[in-house]
Amino acid sequence: MADPFSKISRTFNYHYYRLKNGWHFPSNISHLAGSNMAKGTYEPEVMNIIKKNLTAGSVFIDVGANVGYFARMASDMVESSGWVYAFEIEHDNYYSLCKNTGPLNNVIPLHFAVSNGLTFMQVHHSSHSACHSLVNTGNYLDGDEFTVPTITMDYFWSNHLNKQRVDLIKIDVEGAELFVLEGMGKMLSENIVETMIIEYCPRILKNSGQDPKKFHEVLSSDFSLSIIEDKYRNLQKNKGIKDLNEFLMVTDHLLEQKDAENINLLCKRK
Repeated sequence: MADPFSKISRTFNYHYYRLKNGWHFPSNISHLAGSNMAKGTYEPEVMNIIKKNLTAGSVFIDVGANVGYFARMASDMVESSGWVYAFEIEHDNYYSLCKNTGPLNNVIPLHFAVSNGLTFMQVHHSSHSACHSLVNTGNYLDGDEFTVPTITMDYFWSNHLNKQRVDLIKIDVEGAELFVLEGMGKMLSENIVETMIIEYCPRILKNSGQDPKKFHEVLSSDFSLSIIEDKYRNLQKNKGIKDLNEFLMVTDHLLEQKDAENINLLCKRK
């Protein structure tokens, strides 16, 4: 547990950088995460991958955009000739997403859950702004639920993007990542997506009754997989996750951790 001085320091940094750099956050965001976002230092390894894969004219889809940190940063990378589509399901996060990206003409905030069908689904609400989910994760949920419309990536791509190429997709939806992948079968089969960043948390998947091995099954035939975070790169061999056995080794290590530990997988088309 952080000492009182550290808590005061975090709160001061949060409010100072939020006001200085013009960020809007929901009331239940972590002050540590919020101050890192406002300073531009949040998840630097993920941001480095995004920078490497976006240039002027790129199309970036952020599924689970939260308050718009990556969307706002990507706006500068794709410039006026590119587009950023940012999906967020929770209303307070979505309001912050709109406030944080409102002046940016190349960012489109979308208040939908991305899943495997066109319907309405219940969302499990969390006391933490980053932990709302379509599945029962058992991770900081507060017992409340709300209903959202869902859309598939295939539908969005066919009907709103005119089947154009997508340079990068980031998927971070708290255990519902497989739903997103199931709803983008056409995009994957037609080689439309070159690179994806996907959060992987086996404990959350198991809590919600899903099989973590499905991640490898869905992705490994078309994409090479590697771990983005430096702290976990020692778990992979030959600079990547070569096969199911190596994937399960990474999975077991994450499951051994005290909390719902996650990594971000870099998925590059073979």
